[in-house]
Amino acid sequence: MNKLEQNKKLIELLRKEKNELEHEFNVLRYRNGQLEERLNSEFINKDRDDFTSDSEYYEFGLEQNKIFDEYYENNTRMKEKEAKINDNNELIHRVGRYDRVIRKAGQYNIDATSNRIAENSANLNKEVSVSDHVKSAENVNSYYQSIFGIPIYITGF
Repeated sequence: MNKLEQNKKLIELLRKEKNELEHEFNVLRYRNGQLEERLNSEFINKDRDDFTSDSEYYEFGLEQNKIFDEYYENNTRMKEKEAKINDNNELIHRVGRYDRVIRKAGQYNIDATSNRIAENSANLNKEVSVSDHVKSAENVNSYYQSIFGIPIYITGF
């Protein structure tokens, strides 16, 4: 397995993990929205005079505290998920940039150039002949000769 294939698999895994994290984040955000609605509708305009007994008032307070605790716990978990998503995005960006560097470096490799011609021709369902490889190698050799003044006779075979 070459570096490009490894990077492709890594990017797939990172994107899958990112999608899972985003789903979990959205579930937490939805749950917090429900808790906010409940707090606003049930708990906002109630004071001690609305209850018939002290025990009813304290039960109300306990329930309200449980909802606040869950709300703040969800907020904390959402911040953690958001940080993980940002880290994941950064990793995807780095791996993608490294992938482009590998591809760019591969352009100057003579064997990679001839292999790329063969792959592209195969993708187009064309037959690849030896002359295609030789022409490619001759082009590369002429570039080397014009740059360095010395021909390099490599045909990729």
